[in-house]
Amino acid sequence: MSTPKDLYDRVRQRAYELWEREGRPHGRDGEHWKMAEKEIGVAAAAASPTVTAKAAPAAPEPVKRPSLLRGRKPAAPPAQPVR
Repeated sequence: MSTPKDLYDRVRQRAYELWEREGRPHGRDGEHWKMAEKEIGVAAAAASPTVTAKAAPAAPEPVKRPSLLRGRKPAAPPAQPVR
């Protein structure tokens, strides 16, 4: 079984070979890396020795509370003081 380090080294070596074969063009390292991963059959996350973050937990659903006014008529507004 290959370790992440072994896979990373294989992808790195293949990306270097692709870069050399194409005449060592500047600024295409990401493209060569992805081609090497595809050829070797390695997903980007599995090839890199980085730690992935855990997904945030889902927010809880709001609690539905019964309405205390259901079925009742609204109260009359407070009476105004007499002046």
